[in-house]
Amino acid sequence: MFFVSAINKLQLFFKDYLTNATDKLPELTIQLPITADNTPDFTYMEKYIKAQQKLVIKNVVLWKDKQINATKTAIK
Repeated sequence: MFFVSAINKLQLFFKDYLTNATDKLPELTIQLPITADNTPDFTYMEKYIKAQQKLVIKNVVLWKDKQINATKTAIK
């Protein structure tokens, strides 16, 4: 999930390479967060993923609330 999130932040970069993407993309490097002893910081990545999940849930709830309100308005 951390990689997906990192790649999603680069969507504008990928937008220019939609056709024949595998031929045109430069080498892609995703850097992982590391601890002081140069090992992957799994704790940070786990917290980051949980924060991203909460944001997605919040946005879905807001979207659904708008749909419900629009339906209530249309029914009145």
